[in-house]
Amino acid sequence: MRKSDLPSGREDNLAAVRARRLKRYSPLFRARIAALTCCSSQAEDLADSFPGLLVALVSNVSSVEKHSKAFDTVLEGGSVKAAAEILGLPFWLKKMPPEAFREPIRHLPSESQFTAKITNFIPDKAHTTGDWLEHVSFADEACGSSFALWVAKHCSSVAPSRRKLVFLYMASWAWHCVHADSIGHRLIDKPWSPKMGLRRATEELMRWRRRVDLACLIGNGIQSTWLKGGRSGDYEFVPLLTIDDFISESEAMNNCLDQYSDRLATGLIRVFSIRQDNKRIANIEVGPTPAQGAAPSIVQIKAAHNRQAPIGVWQAAQIWLESQARPDLPRRPGLVRQPNDQIDPFWHSYLDWLPAVRRAEFEACLLSSHRRITRRHLPHPVVDDGHLARRTAANTA
Repeated sequence: MRKSDLPSGREDNLAAVRARRLKRYSPLFRARIAALTCCSSQAEDLADSFPGLLVALVSNVSSVEKHSKAFDTVLEGGSVKAAAEILGLPFWLKKMPPEAFREPIRHLPSESQFTAKITNFIPDKAHTTGDWLEHVSFADEACGSSFALWVAKHCSSVAPSRRKLVFLYMASWAWHCVHADSIGHRLIDKPWSPKMGLRRATEELMRWRRRVDLACLIGNGIQSTWLKGGRSGDYEFVPLLTIDDFISESEAMNNCLDQYSDRLATGLIRVFSIRQDNKRIANIEVGPTPAQGAAPSIVQIKAAHNRQAPIGVWQAAQIWLESQARPDLPRRPGLVRQPNDQIDPFWHSYLDWLPAVRRAEFEACLLSSHRRITRRHLPHPVVDDGHLARRTAANTA
């Protein structure tokens, strides 16, 4: 920039203008940008006209030969679009301010249809573009350009404090949606679609995450159910042991058993399916309760849609329970599975697929959100024999 190019009435000298402009770039690139622009007016012009290309020229985004060729194109006054194409840089990045480039530019979509739409979603405020671009880049690497465009559209709708966590997990969910051979694919209820709104996608993501939490908690299956399955009258009591058991039961009974990771993680309950002629009738939770002492007792019984179970089911359940050699359990009998600080093997296929930088980001996210499983009292009221007797009397009156 020549002094004659400076706006009239401005008292800033050229050095001050350069310093202020350089400050807009990430500290990661400032020294190299300063070295490159001080000896070339063409390169200095890029600081205002195409910051992304300037960042690409001082970063290792391509081979040495391509960097040299792109820089020669700029020095010779050639097309900046041609220089960007040499480096594989999407031309829509020309609209991005210096603040957007907080890390070396990774692969981003450049097809014409994507370019025509993405510019509509670029944030107006320069200081928010860094987060936005990182999320779009991660989305493209995780699930392709359609998902990247969807993230670009909805990114600004999520609170900044939650944005990174939401979209890191959103990308993992979308990836599992399209990888049918992954473990997480079979845990998906409704897959991601470009037509989904943010609210619906967030609801489905949370449903999937709770299923993932449950799968990680159960592992290869619950080893001890405290009580044995069996029959009582016309009813059969079948323990739920695996993630598939909980999901199929939830789908058949239209309840939230597939979301039971938090409740099961207390180590205070076990769940059985109550069936009649192989048809699911109700679900029963058992566990030690203050009202019943150390032996497992009935916590709750629910029919389909979380409705009250028929009295005949309650009576059969009580008979089944009393026929058991019920062990004396500690007041807080222990966890289904011992927690640790390691990333669960469930995530390994996704992590192995991610590029190294993105893998490190998601691993950090998983470890930071790792919840210590604590033992606590059940939040729901327990059912005691007196309550059962009163229910029986009321229903037979």
